[in-house]
Amino acid sequence: MSGVLVDTSVWINHFRKSDPKLVELLHSGMVRRHPMIEGELSLGNFKNKGAFLTEYSQLLEVPTANHQEAMIFSERNSLAGHGIGWIDAHLLASCALGSARLYSADISLSKAAEKIGIGEI
Repeated sequence: MSGVLVDTSVWINHFRKSDPKLVELLHSGMVRRHPMIEGELSLGNFKNKGAFLTEYSQLLEVPTANHQEAMIFSERNSLAGHGIGWIDAHLLASCALGSARLYSADISLSKAAEKIGIGEI
């Protein structure tokens, strides 16, 4: 495994109350970043946002699936009708491209990741 992509939902929860699993992943150097998660976080309102985003930008990035790759991935993995959005589909496709796992607090997204074999560790 080449890392763990941590979904926005986990980060938001972590800002409210420390997530021991996320802390462990950070200390082990396993956390990866994705530009769409970075974008979502940049629109948030949380303490020390500037410093956090600077640190986040230093994490290794999973390969970012392009539009066509995400479309094909979504179709091949029957993602339609499972309660996830387009950004979620991009995150799943990117994880698959980068042999990464996805850690999410979003139940529908977590189930989709588990279904295709890239759910959290």
